[in-house]
Amino acid sequence: KNAHNIKARGLKAYLLRRMGKTQLCLAWIKENQALDPFDFVSSNEQIQLAEMEGDHKRAKALGERLNQSMRGFREHYLMTARDYAEMGAFREAEEVLNRCGEEYPMLYYYRAWYTEKCGGDADELLRKAEACSPDYCFPNKLEDLVVLERAVEKGCCRKAPYYLGNLYYDKLQWEKAQRLWEISASEEPELLPVWGRYVEATGELSRIGYREEVESVLRTGQMSGISLLGLQDFPGQGTALVGMLNSHLEAKPFPFAGPEAFRSFFADRLPLVLLEKYTYENTETLTAPVRIANYGKSGLRGDVCCELSGKDFRRQIILPDVYCPQGELIDDSHPLFRNFPTEFHTNWQWWPMAVQRAVILPEAVSAIITEMDSYAWLRPMAQLFEFRCGGGTVLFSSMGLQDLQQYPEARALLAAIYSYLDSDSFRPEQELSMEALEKMIRTEKYEKR
Repeated sequence: KNAHNIKARGLKAYLLRRMGKTQLCLAWIKENQALDPFDFVSSNEQIQLAEMEGDHKRAKALGERLNQSMRGFREHYLMTARDYAEMGAFREAEEVLNRCGEEYPMLYYYRAWYTEKCGGDADELLRKAEACSPDYCFPNKLEDLVVLERAVEKGCCRKAPYYLGNLYYDKLQWEKAQRLWEISASEEPELLPVWGRYVEATGELSRIGYREEVESVLRTGQMSGISLLGLQDFPGQGTALVGMLNSHLEAKPFPFAGPEAFRSFFADRLPLVLLEKYTYENTETLTAPVRIANYGKSGLRGDVCCELSGKDFRRQIILPDVYCPQGELIDDSHPLFRNFPTEFHTNWQWWPMAVQRAVILPEAVSAIITEMDSYAWLRPMAQLFEFRCGGGTVLFSSMGLQDLQQYPEARALLAAIYSYLDSDSFRPEQELSMEALEKMIRTEKYEKR
């Protein structure tokens, strides 16, 4: 029935080798590789057989060929190691992971788990796991849960609880996730605020987008109503914003997801302003008609008074046919914004700049404006950041503000940047090497003629 189950066939190859049936094992491996050239367990069994026979040169060649097939991709090594672990072959699982040259937390956590299963001391491997960068580490498998729980039991309280908390949060176990995050935050306080702010920033942008769609419908005469496709996370498109609700249709524990925030614009009666344009300068007078969308049970009678307050002016935009990330995370406490009003997330005054390009960084840096990449890649991206380099100071912008001077918003931002550069506050703390800078800027050398 399961004759072509590749895991079962890999298990048989392992058992034949352990039983000393070398020729039967080789023939079986050949069959397996014909069925699936990417059967990494069977390929690794070839290496084990060569080592058993003392042919170390052949074993080395087979190992290099397997590494090429795996493309050095850590998940291929982890997948193969997990297959061995399911067989109870922890020594082989550990050896597979030893061949991967990447510095990645889960590689070390798994190696520690397998080393302990084989009776070894895993403390040094756990120290290395905790020292690894947490960038792009998102454990999501049930096997990851077991491995990380053991790491926490062994005293890893810096990053293992953070990864484990993320995994439990994904499985809707909020309180357990919170407790683990608190353990991690006590040792690594910089971990949680960043990703928490990512969720908040993209969630606020999602709410703003919903508000624009809803109000556009309410402004349109003779519309019979509106139906929303959903309010949960939807990762099926290029722009995969965070949803208001979790999988149980409960509001998420963030301000953007509060029911009162949604009711402020999704109501049966709502005053709406029809503006000729959406950015005004302080020399202009704003004159605009006000309409009231009434989907209530009765008509409205008497005088209507509307108060205009705050800075939340909105406008409808059409994005060009380009890849859209999940919005911007803005360091609104930065001194540059003393002369440019902003929140920590994308809002309407940012649209002329938000649709400009962001730079993909060679490494994660502290940015003034972080561009939040799609969950599928999570590359370090930014539109505005500062650093020291080569004895000087640099403010790096990818927004092309000099080409956006027809927009008052862009003029105001550029003026705020010039004011900041001319102040004593412009003292970048982080430092980048010349090599990192060269990776961001394409340069060409010309020979003198």
